[in-house]
This record gives sequence, structure tokens and C-alpha cells, in this order.
Amino acid sequence: MQTTTLTIALFAIATAAFFLGRERSLAVAVATGPRKLLSLHSLPGYYGYFVALWALLPALVVLAIGVFVEPRIVVALVVKALPGAQASLTAGELDLLVNNIRNLATGDVVSVEVDTVLREASLQYSRLRSTSHNLMVILVLGVAVLGSVHAWRRISPEFRARNKVEHLIMWLLIAASSVAVLTTLGIVMSVLFEAIRFFREVPVSEFLFGLSW
Repeated sequence: MQTTTLTIALFAIATAAFFLGRERSLAVAVATGPRKLLSLHSLPGYYGYFVALWALLPALVVLAIGVFVEPRIVVALVVKALPGAQASLTAGELDLLVNNIRNLATGDVVSVEVDTVLREASLQYSRLRSTSHNLMVILVLGVAVLGSVHAWRRISPEFRARNKVEHLIMWLLIAASSVAVLTTLGIVMSVLFEAIRFFREVPVSEFLFGLSW
């Protein structure tokens, strides 16, 4: 299952969790008495959103971590299994070797002659990627289901679903705005440090008024 397909599956689970949570709140309200919605602290939709968020957000966090960490773990395991002669390679040569292993495993062009070591490494890379990806899919979907079940079981007439959802949305907005601010700050600092390094080599007066580039 591709990452895009997995993400679509997560949103499908979250959609189903929304309706299950809303139906659960209505069932609990009916069970408490004839006043129905008046016996709930929040509107039924908030209970649905609460369950949907619990199904979606933890699973997306696990997916993001897996997408970032999984390839690095696979590469580390493949490099560790290489013959001892490969240990003397420099960092650049090792990166080139790993790139060739990855290209051979995916059917792309390699820049060296394919030997037994490279072929075996590419086969191991393919096996590890397939196994790790399948495990990640199971883990992500499992987290989504467990999260939705956990939230679904917390639904009761006294449960303050609206407060929980609004607080969670507020923290998500704060996180999104913080990412935007930190990204801008990172760009500014990167340009600033590179400018400082440049002007250590080239004086400002020569940069502004010099006749040779």
C-alpha cells in the first residue's frame, strides 16, 4: 500500500469514526432519558469530531515518523550487512554505493558494473523495504482503530466533547502557525549565517565598490 493510499484509508477510517461517534452519543442520550439531546453536554457532531480526531491524528504522527525513519533504518541495516571490504569506503563512496543499491532495487540505472555484492544488497534492500512498509501500514491502521475505539468508549452524556475538540483545534492552529514562524526564522538565519561567512572572505567595501567580480 502506497503512502498516498494509506493516507486516504486513514481519512476513510476517520470519516467512519465520526459517524460512529455521533451515533454513539445519540444512543447514550436516548438511554439516559426522553429529553435526548438535552441530556448531552455537547452537540452530537462534537462527539463525532472527537472520535475522528483520535482516529486520525495519532495515526498521522506515526505515519510521519515512519516515513522519515523507515528508509534510514533500512539503509543502515543494508550497509551493516555489506562485506568487510566496504568498511574502508569514504562517506561519499558509501553514499554512491547506497544510491546504486537503491537504484538497482527499484529498476533505475546504476553508475557501476553490477556484481554479486551489489545484487545481493539490492535484494536485501527490497526485502527490508517491503517488510518494513507492511509493518508500518499495520501499525498506522492499528493506531487509527485503537484511537477511535478509545475515544468512542469515552463518550458519555457528561463528557465535554466540545471543549476537547476546541482545545485540540486551538493547539493544532498554534502548531501550524509555529511551523510557519520557525520556517521563516530558519530561512532568515540561514541567509544571515551564509552572508556572515561570505563577508568574512570578501570585505563589504570591496563587495560594494570593487571593480572585479
